[in-house]
Amino acid sequence: MNLILVTFIILLAFTSYYFGRKKALVIQSSQRLTALPKFYGYYLAAWCAAPALIIFALWSVFEPSIVKTFILQDYTDQNLTKNELQLIYTKVKALAAGTYTGNITNFLDESANKYIQLKGIANSAKVAIILAILIFSLSFAYRSVQKNDRMREPVEIFLKWVLFVASLGAVLVTIGIVFSLLFEAIRFFQAVKIFDFIFYFLPVTRI
Repeated sequence: MNLILVTFIILLAFTSYYFGRKKALVIQSSQRLTALPKFYGYYLAAWCAAPALIIFALWSVFEPSIVKTFILQDYTDQNLTKNELQLIYTKVKALAAGTYTGNITNFLDESANKYIQLKGIANSAKVAIILAILIFSLSFAYRSVQKNDRMREPVEIFLKWVLFVASLGAVLVTIGIVFSLLFEAIRFFQAVKIFDFIFYFLPVTRI
C-alpha cells in the first residue's frame, strides 16, 4: 500500500510538471510570463508532492506507536513489564501476519483481530487524507499558475529548504554514527582495560 501510494504521488508530480509547463505556454500567448515555463511546472509539481510526502512521512513515523498504544492498553491491568509487553505486541503482529506458530489464547486472538482492524482503519484514513491534501494543494497551486503569479522565487525557496533538510539529515546521521561508535567504545573499554588492549594479545578461543 505504501509503495503504491508513494508511486502515485511521484507520478502525479511528474504529470503536474508537464501540465504546469504546458499551461505556462498557453498563458504566454496572451501575456508575459513571470518566469520561464519550466518554473511553472516545478511550482505545480512541488505543491503536488511536498505536502503529501510530508504527511505520508509523519504518518509512517507515528502510526506504529499509536497502533501499539491501542493494542497494549488492554494489558495495562496485568502488571506486565516493558519487555513482556513488547513480547506480547510482537506475538500479536506475528499472529495478524499469519506467521505465529505458538500457543494462541483467546486474548491474543482478540488482540490480533483488533490490530488488523486498526491497521485497516489507519490505511484507509491515510489514503483519504493524502488524497484530500493532493486535491487542495494542486487546486491552490493551479490557481496561482492561472493568475500568473511569480513562480521562480517560491521554487527557489523550496529548493533551498530541500537542500537544507538534506544537509541537516546528513549531519545528524553522521553525529549519530559518531556517538554510537563512542558509546560502544566506552562500553568495550569498561570491560577491557585500554592498556591491555594495546599491549597484550588476547587469543581467541575456538569453539
